[in-house]
Amino acid sequence: MQKVRFRWKFPLPLLASIYCALLFLSCSRAPEADPTAERGFDEAALDRVASKSLYFGHMSVGYNIVDGIVALAGNGLHVLDVTDLGPDGFPPAPVFSHSAIGENTKPLTKFADFEARLENGMGANVDIAGMKLCYVDFDAETDVRALFSSYSAMIERLRRKYPSVTFMHVTVPLTTVQKGPKAWVKRLLGRMPTGAAENLARQEYNELIRSSYGNRVFDLAELESTYPDGSRETGLVDGRRYYGLVPSYTADGGHLNGAASLMAAKKFISFIDTIYQ
Repeated sequence: MQKVRFRWKFPLPLLASIYCALLFLSCSRAPEADPTAERGFDEAALDRVASKSLYFGHMSVGYNIVDGIVALAGNGLHVLDVTDLGPDGFPPAPVFSHSAIGENTKPLTKFADFEARLENGMGANVDIAGMKLCYVDFDAETDVRALFSSYSAMIERLRRKYPSVTFMHVTVPLTTVQKGPKAWVKRLLGRMPTGAAENLARQEYNELIRSSYGNRVFDLAELESTYPDGSRETGLVDGRRYYGLVPSYTADGGHLNGAASLMAAKKFISFIDTIYQ
């Protein structure tokens, strides 16, 4: 007897309708409120921070924060990129100094560059110093604990050499996670949407930063993943929770837009003011 084979076919118009419905749902969320609209920023914090000398080593998203600080502070805070200064060219205090450090995707070069800058004049001239890694320094294969061990060892060396410096710590910034029909199809096929595994690695590193350094941590990742109403951009990978960048805070999925940069600048200034009062 000849076997009868059944094939489940979706009519093309039906598939098109499902795809369009998913696309509509993925884009239908109402625009977020302006994240800089919060009240309570202490303008006097700018004056207090302006009376200290600080060095901040960073890349990409760090420039977003610095741009927000420049816009926020106007002429009330001396902000200087020290990249072009020689090793003995630290500017007169007080100053909010900053520079790019290391090479993206190679976090150990950032640790080495930051440590070298402290040893070449910064350590003897600043009140506060800190650095941040970038989202591109992490992927699904990152050995998070080994990386954090290198960071904490570097910080401990610097603390012993420069006991008068207050070291601040910054959580790793996040990216958006792929959404919409493509993400839905990936999940259907047992694959993770773009950004999920990477944000999980960042989350694991950030938890080590938070648990190790407490109130000396500027929690950039928490800020980036928190909506104006207090809810969080979050997801799960194999039952483990991760946080992602709020889509309305970015134009490219990783860097902060103008409004979010200003929000981050306010939080950063308030944080610096708090740890040095």
